[in-house]
Amino acid sequence: EIKMFKKKARSLQYDRAFFLNIFRNKSASFFPYIYRIGNFTLLETYKNKEADRKSFEEKKSIYQTSNYNLTTKTLVTDSWIPRSVIDRQRELAGRALAIWKINYLFPSE
Repeated sequence: EIKMFKKKARSLQYDRAFFLNIFRNKSASFFPYIYRIGNFTLLETYKNKEADRKSFEEKKSIYQTSNYNLTTKTLVTDSWIPRSVIDRQRELAGRALAIWKINYLFPSE
């Protein structure tokens, strides 16, 4: 358990250092959006490994080859800014509500 904890701690430190480096030139206002659902996308395993820690500009060519429509739709935007994350999150929330809608308030007895 201790080894696993240390590995996770190193991973979190790496993530923090990575994001600080990538977003150094961006406004601090972007940080609250990093782990939002709108900032994530589906990719095939091997493509995900390829895109791992690249910038949005570098990832766009990988996203273009994805078999997932949600991912290729991400290419519509030219840059990835907080507004992009918010818009995508709203779109995903709307899809989720449409797919998993509840047609009743109380289950029938």
